[in-house]
Amino acid sequence: MAMRPEEGRRGEATPPVQPSARGQEVGPGRELRQDVDRAADEARRVGERAEDTANEVLARRKRELAGDLDDVAQAVGRTAHHLRSEGQGSIASYVDRAGQKLGQVSQSLRDRELRDLASQLEDVARREPMLFFGGAMALGFALSRLFKSRPRAGEDLR
Repeated sequence: MAMRPEEGRRGEATPPVQPSARGQEVGPGRELRQDVDRAADEARRVGERAEDTANEVLARRKRELAGDLDDVAQAVGRTAHHLRSEGQGSIASYVDRAGQKLGQVSQSLRDRELRDLASQLEDVARREPMLFFGGAMALGFALSRLFKSRPRAGEDLR
């Protein structure tokens, strides 16, 4: 079914737009366009504010994660030292390398954008999959211990 020029979507009548002598629109159609333009501008401003807020949150989380990774890297380094003292030198070298890589990732996290970091992480996983897997395991264990050791909201610290 073809729409007549005076019908909008869904067959609803739209107010006619009358050009003025100067070529500007007058009448209800002009007001409707202005309302649409104002709504679009407000939507753009809201979107920009949301993007700014998201970027601030991501930047803060990135800094926090970098600090946590430093803590984990140090814990992994201590674990490597302990393994060496127990005569487990070959395992200790893998653990030590994983700790060093975590320290590098932490520094990269501070210095780079998230998009660049994801690409770098993929490269490490491709080049050294065992190191990547070991680092991921060590990170998982360390983070689980870190989260278990933190007091929960509402718990007394005695």
